[in-house]
Amino acid sequence: MKTCNSSFITDFGLCKPVSQDSSSAEIFGVLPYIAPEVLYTKEYSQKSDIYSFGI
Repeated sequence: MKTCNSSFITDFGLCKPVSQDSSSAEIFGVLPYIAPEVLYTKEYSQKSDIYSFGI
């Protein structure tokens, strides 16, 4: 995160295009950055990405 409140995402190794309201039952990512709801319900969505980005 830069001082002007802009961020840069650099690694798209695990990304794939999805529609805005879709979710997935597969778990992607590195364990410390995975949202808790993904670990409990195994439901991955855009909200999970926002959580991971904040970590």
